[in-house]
Amino acid sequence: MSAFPFFFTFSDKVEGNGFVADVRIMGTVLGMKEDDSTWMYGVQPGGIAATGENEDKAFSAFRRTYTSVLFDMAEEADDFSKFKRQVETFFNEICEETKREWDEAVEAVRRGDIGADGLEKKNADEHQPYVQVRTIKKPTARRNMLDEPRAVAA
Repeated sequence: MSAFPFFFTFSDKVEGNGFVADVRIMGTVLGMKEDDSTWMYGVQPGGIAATGENEDKAFSAFRRTYTSVLFDMAEEADDFSKFKRQVETFFNEICEETKREWDEAVEAVRRGDIGADGLEKKNADEHQPYVQVRTIKKPTARRNMLDEPRAVAA
């Protein structure tokens, strides 16, 4: 079983009850190859996981799961303030056991025990997870942003 520590950045426009929100996060996820599948375990946010037959499919499933959580929160929230609190609470839930494994995997990347060929490396000491939740008063095309592909933490 191999563990890979990843950063990821997602940007979403979410429509709720009387609001449109811009949600941007840089989070952490632990990729684990287990038998014939790959798992992506959320570290921060820690409440989600997804699997796929390879790394790309597992990450895609993780992305869909995350987006579904945002949509569910938007549907349940009475207003933007409640939605923002729910997103921040969800994002700040850290799975401590998975975080320890993520930290160990970061050290393995630094030692060269885990190869990260083809992936950008970001220093884990310099990149801290964050969440931004803003209300959009007047949506414009300038707010469009592509997700950053995952980068291995080093």
